[in-house]
Amino acid sequence: MFGSLGNARRTVCCGPHISQTDFAILKTIQFSETKHIDFRAEFFNLFNHTQFFTPDGNTSDGSQFGQVTQARDPRLVQFALKLFF
Repeated sequence: MFGSLGNARRTVCCGPHISQTDFAILKTIQFSETKHIDFRAEFFNLFNHTQFFTPDGNTSDGSQFGQVTQARDPRLVQFALKLFF
């Protein structure tokens, strides 16, 4: 019916896009024929683009209705060493 609220969320079809670039590098350091170390660096969200969640579509939230209140994780970096013998 025109002018009444339905049961679907207001933000069911829209929201900000996600632009995330992940990157990893691996370096192997050989000590002998059977022993080596692998060094690995991984970067998640390499360019550190801010990525917001969808706006609040709950009409009972008062002043927060239609506002973005959360963001996804920022750039994350992790390093690893693995020894083979």
